[in-house]
Amino acid sequence: MIGFFDSGMGGLTVLSVFKTVFPEAATLYYACNLRGPIGRLSQKELREIWKRAKGVFESHHVSHIIIACHTMSSALFCEEEEATLISNPALIENLPDVALLATRATLESGLYQERCPQIALAIDGSDLVAHIEDGKTPWDRLQSLLFPIIGHGRIRHIYLGCTHFPFLRPAMEKVLKQHGLSPAWINPAESLPLLSRSPDSFLSGPDLFISDTPSPFAQKLHAKIVKK
Repeated sequence: MIGFFDSGMGGLTVLSVFKTVFPEAATLYYACNLRGPIGRLSQKELREIWKRAKGVFESHHVSHIIIACHTMSSALFCEEEEATLISNPALIENLPDVALLATRATLESGLYQERCPQIALAIDGSDLVAHIEDGKTPWDRLQSLLFPIIGHGRIRHIYLGCTHFPFLRPAMEKVLKQHGLSPAWINPAESLPLLSRSPDSFLSGPDLFISDTPSPFAQKLHAKIVKK
């Protein structure tokens, strides 16, 4: 069984990519939404959450974990060697004119600034997560969030540094196209190392969803599935 960790619904964008390649794989999705959104928590608080999450995965005998949360994987990038981390600065380290959209905690980790000093813009979109969890598209906030990219005028690549953000990609594309901009979008979920493995590497079985606040999470999960 493969475990997926996120603070809420964002990791579903990673699970979706994984299931496209391995539809029969058994998975356990753990949403730590009691403390979420976690994009503004301290590094100490993030490590406390991860310790609890690992205990949940171990109790369900998960064979491998995918940290489908940029905030957490950025905090643990040089520490967690057994799990697969969604954060992947290698995807943009040689690209020019890159805008990084991420949470405050991811930006404060320094991971991307250290490995990708050529990043043109680093934008904090932490507040978008709550809107996404509520199933809303905050058009006014997207306008202000993307204003630096619009003002820059030469951004050619946008790195989605939060797994919640792909839910808003169509809306962000619409805003940018209104200003004549069509940058390339980089979603690290599409480049997970596990996607190159043989399907035989994963046992087939049921999908399990676990949440710290089960009832609200179940409602949101149902809404996402119905929308699909």
